[in-house]
Amino acid sequence: MGLRYLQSHDTVLFQPTADPTFLYPEFTSQRVFDFLKKNKTIIYEDYIDTWQTEPLGSGWAWNDYNDDYMQKE
Repeated sequence: MGLRYLQSHDTVLFQPTADPTFLYPEFTSQRVFDFLKKNKTIIYEDYIDTWQTEPLGSGWAWNDYNDDYMQKE
């Protein structure tokens, strides 16, 4: 996914998704850039609340780091 957006009439609110192919010269097809070029009013907006207070998420190995079964002997 290259972009999250909301479109209303002639305005596009968008949030980038860190697409590594965006404007990379080896990728000749730039669908996100083409989409943004054809719209008159473009507003960068962090309209999707994606902030996480736990940076690494739940369920990963670092959650068990302090447990006794994870300690090296």
